[in-house]
Amino acid sequence: MSDPEHDAWLREALRHAPDASASPPPSLRDAILAEARAAARAGAASRAAASASLLDHALEFWSWLARPQVAAGFASVMAATLVGMLWWDRPMDETQLPPSSPSLQRRALARSSPRPVSHRAARAQPSAPGPTP
Repeated sequence: MSDPEHDAWLREALRHAPDASASPPPSLRDAILAEARAAARAGAASRAAASASLLDHALEFWSWLARPQVAAGFASVMAATLVGMLWWDRPMDETQLPPSSPSLQRRALARSSPRPVSHRAARAQPSAPGPTP
């Protein structure tokens, strides 16, 4: 607020005020400053002397969590945890079987692949009638 232009505007505005010439006595100004300095010194001394309580630590942690960077990171971790819990113990691709059951995988492969025809079965089947001449 030490900007000279700002102070010039303020001085100009105060010059038109009805009580522009009225000012407090200098002793009042000094008394106010002395009280403020004493209160500031006492507050700093009491804060330094007092040990931090559990409530102070909790409030400090809460204010740390309220920072945007920390809150965004915490939200990302929570979202990743939620997604992980939704897919818990399930394969990423629903057509795949879980790797912990190899017997189920063999059964699924046996069902999905065409069965090879053995030579004996091919000989036993009658051949399809061809065109007659």
